[in-house]
Amino acid sequence: MATTKLTAEKRDAASEKGRKLRREGFVPAVLYGHRDETQNIKLNQNEIRNLVAHHGSKAKLDIQTDSGTYPVFIKDLQRDVLTSGILSVDFQILYQDELIKIEVPISFHNSTSVTEFILHEDMTSIEIEALPMNLPERITVDVEGITPDTPIKIKDLEIFNDPNIKMLTDPDANIASAHYKRELEVEADTEVEEPEVIGEETEDEEEE
Repeated sequence: MATTKLTAEKRDAASEKGRKLRREGFVPAVLYGHRDETQNIKLNQNEIRNLVAHHGSKAKLDIQTDSGTYPVFIKDLQRDVLTSGILSVDFQILYQDELIKIEVPISFHNSTSVTEFILHEDMTSIEIEALPMNLPERITVDVEGITPDTPIKIKDLEIFNDPNIKMLTDPDANIASAHYKRELEVEADTEVEEPEVIGEETEDEEEE
């Protein structure tokens, strides 16, 4: 993964509450690791928003505080259900000698080249286990040439054979698949059901 650095300030968890911080342009966060003391911190709202937009919600980065600089990844990120704004972030410290399990986002390449079929992106991320130095920022999947008979599976990826990375998602699972356009149209037609008419009177009932 490409590494980005963010500067964080210490936060008084008792007096600096989430709503107040967000009004001031900050996002509350927690920095923790089993070898280090947990720290309550706050981040510039625009900086963390831009980082997540470019590197994803599981990004690897460096957090600089008064106590030092820590390599971390985003363990958890809470969003507002209405605005999708970032409410809070949990950062887990990465130790270079310890394996880490993480969801790596998938990027699809050459999607516009699939014109004869309808492309299904069956996964958005893959769970892997690796040392921090071997963690990829994202996994790129080239879908050019995909057909209904040749779905792309996890075991088809080059990264699947990387000895430094262990795949935790089912290797036989489809990452991307293609479907005939006519086939999907037929399926859509068969799923349409006639609405049930409630309260309609019969001719006999009307005559009475």
